[in-house]
Parts: sequence; structure tokens; C-alpha cells
Amino acid sequence: RLYVALVPFVVLAAVHSRWWLLGLPLWLAARTAKRILAHRFEFGVGTLFNPVIFFGVAGLILLIDLATFVGWIQAILFRQADPQPSTTPAAEPAAPPRQGGEF
Repeated sequence: RLYVALVPFVVLAAVHSRWWLLGLPLWLAARTAKRILAHRFEFGVGTLFNPVIFFGVAGLILLIDLATFVGWIQAILFRQADPQPSTTPAAEPAAPPRQGGEF
């Protein structure tokens, strides 16, 4: 859903000027800053200006997004039209808890 906002930048880069592609890293930087600032009371605002933390958070955002895309693609490609019922037997219900005094 967030990546739909990037489509106009890519289209404008294709038809107008490649400078529109600068919107992509700026968008990622804005997402990263938003995530870091959400924790400003825990770690302080200075963490926003630490390049190790900034690029680390950006990398984690990209990694999580990549994993999400891969999961969606796998779900679409490998879904079955009519899934087979499970052949494993149903688990038996747990025994009721014992009352006090029994050992």
C-alpha cells in the first residue's frame, strides 16, 4: 500500500526526467525518520542523526518489506485451487484439571 505512492515517481521518471527517481530514497528516508522519531522518548532525538542507526533502520525496513513481498508472491504462486483435508488425526481434548487433595 505504501509502495503505490511511488508509482507516480517512477512514471514521471520514465516520461519526464530521471530526477524524479530522487523521490524514492527521500521517501525511504521519511519512513526511516518517522520510525526513529516514534521512539524519541526512549532513545532521544539524537538517534535520528546517527548514521549507523539511520541506515540500520532503513535496511530493516527494506528487509521487512522484501520479506512481505516474497511471502505474497509465494502465496499467490503456490496456492492450491482445492486444498486437500488434513490427514493428521485431531488432537484429543486435554483432561480436566484435578481438584485439590488428589496427588
